[in-house]
Amino acid sequence: MLQCLLECQYSVDLVSEGVLMPDMSRFPIIVVPEWRSISPAFRVDLIDHAKKGGNVLVIGEETSRQFAELAGVSLSGDEWTMCPVGSGKLGFLPFSIGAEYERSGDESLRNQLANAVRTLFPDPLVEVSGSPWIDVSLSRLKDKRIVHLVNTSGNHSGAGIIETIDPVGPLKITIRCSEKPAEIILQPAGKICGFTYEDGKATVNVDAVEIYDILVIKGSELAFPIAAVR
Repeated sequence: MLQCLLECQYSVDLVSEGVLMPDMSRFPIIVVPEWRSISPAFRVDLIDHAKKGGNVLVIGEETSRQFAELAGVSLSGDEWTMCPVGSGKLGFLPFSIGAEYERSGDESLRNQLANAVRTLFPDPLVEVSGSPWIDVSLSRLKDKRIVHLVNTSGNHSGAGIIETIDPVGPLKITIRCSEKPAEIILQPAGKICGFTYEDGKATVNVDAVEIYDILVIKGSELAFPIAAVR
């Protein structure tokens, strides 16, 4: 499931119940994968989080049924279901994704997951178009905000050794910022990037990512992180 979310190009934190519990509001969306054993108390806590304005996506037939029964939500077979609860939202994909995606890399499964996340979380901090083979993660260094771009193309699941990795691109990268950045630099090349800024978003074009590049955004406020997977 983590791999599928990364290939939907979301920055994801893999966290435990203990990390989530103190303050779930840090995460704009929490994804619960196909866990059969989840404590009843934690299920209640996640639903309460949604009622207070959070977004929770539950995946898998059995896991979805457990949460739906507790929340009083009716599921329709294996169809995508989203319902408001309190001031937040609960979403359900009541079928298996993780194991099948690991086995096959089925693009239709990735698209279904991406559409579900987009419905619950329509305005992520970073959006990448041009290829699914760029994993995105976010960090900060003092007053700089950093977008990590990792080229994951190639037969990583079936090849023992990958002799070469083809560059991925061109890419269009949109970064949500509260104000216009002073500068965006592509590292390690040290290239100062031209960009546009409109409606609270900076958009920059990257010709290609060979293995690993970093966009360093100076003079702009971003909130972190983007998503969490339990």
